[in-house]
Amino acid sequence: LVSCRAGANGERSRLALCKLRASVPTGDIVVDAEQNFAGSARTSLMSRASFVRAPGASWIAAHSESDSTLYLHGLDGARTITLPASETALDVASVQLNGDTLVAG
Repeated sequence: LVSCRAGANGERSRLALCKLRASVPTGDIVVDAEQNFAGSARTSLMSRASFVRAPGASWIAAHSESDSTLYLHGLDGARTITLPASETALDVASVQLNGDTLVAG
């Protein structure tokens, strides 16, 4: 999972889910971007994204500074959930406790 800053030309930050593979002829490691997810329009402080696993689904959780939102991007590409988060999150983490999935920022 690679976090990319917002650009000066109004481009939003983004998260790139990458797959590493070995190049057959040379043995070099090749990075393929599998999926891209839109992020914040402003990134004065980059927060660390996290993988979140819940029964039947996998997500990438990341804070958007400009939107005051915690995004949960579905790895199946089907949907993104937004949760209000007025305070900037430095790290986003998840844990499973007693069968429930908790996400903290």
